[in-house]
Amino acid sequence: MKKQVIVAICNMGKPKEKTVYGVTDETLKVSENPYRYPLNAYLEKNLSQGDDIKVILVAKKDPFNQYEQNIVDFEEELGEVNRTIGAKIQVKTIVTEFSGDTKVHHDLLDAIVDEIEENTRITVDMTFGPKDVPFVAFAALNFAERYLKCEINRILYGKADFDEQGKPVNTMIWDLGSIYTINSISNKIINCEDQQRARAVLKKLLTI
Repeated sequence: MKKQVIVAICNMGKPKEKTVYGVTDETLKVSENPYRYPLNAYLEKNLSQGDDIKVILVAKKDPFNQYEQNIVDFEEELGEVNRTIGAKIQVKTIVTEFSGDTKVHHDLLDAIVDEIEENTRITVDMTFGPKDVPFVAFAALNFAERYLKCEINRILYGKADFDEQGKPVNTMIWDLGSIYTINSISNKIINCEDQQRARAVLKKLLTI
């Protein structure tokens, strides 16, 4: 079995309360136990004893340093999941600035790619964190797939509605791998200078 790499984006604000996540995709097996991170609900049902896992946890700094407790919460919850499974799990935390500076994003991309080993199977949880990190994560996935011979497994997102008290309801885990595929599809359109033909090629690719 391939070594697995997991890219997880750490919650940035106040700690999230635990919730039970459902699924509509029958191929996506998740736990019926409550977790803060959808990833951990997924891992409870998809980890096996002896699996070799590297978790790359991306954490953005915030003015109140809440990210520090969120890192602790993530690692403790992951430990709870693995306590009865016995997988080999290494957590590598990348702490980065909350900034729109291009160099910050370039450095983050470089740091993520440095932690991805060749010929690994990659899963991503992009539920939490600021909006810039998924863009950087997608760039890292694209590089890993094209040049490091990696396989993209699942891109997880925990969806929730919130009631009048602000409590999460209708919580679901979605696999958004198709969004990553859309990016790959558009990259396949090369040497097409005619705008209308490019549009037609895109429409055809999206129906395949």
